[in-house]
Amino acid sequence: MEHTGLVMTPVGRMMAAAGMAAAGIVGAMSLAPGLSAAPADAAVRTCQPVRSSGIVSGASEADGKRRAIAGWMLKVRPLGPKYMAWSAASRRFLKCVRGKTGQFECIAMAMPCTVQQNPGLPGRPGRPPHGRRRPGDPGHPISI
Repeated sequence: MEHTGLVMTPVGRMMAAAGMAAAGIVGAMSLAPGLSAAPADAAVRTCQPVRSSGIVSGASEADGKRRAIAGWMLKVRPLGPKYMAWSAASRRFLKCVRGKTGQFECIAMAMPCTVQQNPGLPGRPGRPPHGRRRPGDPGHPISI
């Protein structure tokens, strides 16, 4: 090693060695034969505006939360069964407070969402053709 006037600390030597190792891994990966990126099918999450259960009461906090989620699901039902999963909802809010009567008053609010695996192109049924597409030109794959 040539002396350049800089003193290399043990931490600096470790970081330099780690950098060289990372560069070696990246280089080896680029030279690996037969490795190519497989086409990926995208999932699309579609959400609707926030719905609320309204205030519901329960004997316990768990009962109140269960009733609030059930009330939220009733409000979401007109959107269809694919939107009724509380676990798939976005921006979930579930809060309970003890009321003056000793009951728990709870509310559930969330954006009902559904996840559709590879929904296809807008206006076209089925899956899109494989291949990359130009933005704004969804029907024609880019040849590479």
